[in-house]
Amino acid sequence: MPDALVVSGVAGGGKSTFAIALAGHLGAAVLDLDATYSAVLPLLRPDIDPAERRTALYEGLRDAAGPSLAAGTPVLLVAPWTTERRDPVAWAALAAALASTGGTARLLWVCLDPVTVLRRLRDRRLDRDAAKLAAPELWIEQARPDEPPVVEHVRIDGARPVAAEARRVARLLRPSGGHDVSGG
Repeated sequence: MPDALVVSGVAGGGKSTFAIALAGHLGAAVLDLDATYSAVLPLLRPDIDPAERRTALYEGLRDAAGPSLAAGTPVLLVAPWTTERRDPVAWAALAAALASTGGTARLLWVCLDPVTVLRRLRDRRLDRDAAKLAAPELWIEQARPDEPPVVEHVRIDGARPVAAEARRVARLLRPSGGHDVSGG
């Protein structure tokens, strides 16, 4: 079964940048929560419960992996995945759902220190980060960017050069005898 690589971590940690770099080594498709749903979010009714919204968005991202996995193409599912990395039951449910569509779930966690995360959020100047930056101490306390997942995972160092980290992780993920499709 192809890998369904779940790329997790906090906003500003470098998940999307890392996933794109890694996808080039693995010949994988990248499904990014922000890229997939950013155009739709402003259209959602404000009275929708945030937990229900999260469930729908994450299930949609997970389900979008199905066709690629069925075709034998590995996928990288990019989102914070906070619940899934903090709760073994939630992780098991996600892994089972991905297995039902033909993929083997593996958690990749992008780790970055809080000071660097906040600097990146300020530097990228995105509207979606405004609430985080309005109360940065509270957000860091909730997001816990340097707290490792409670389930098995591959740690990605968000402070290392992306290309080097992608090569390192690609070597870890390649099955014996596999090759790097990027030629690296």
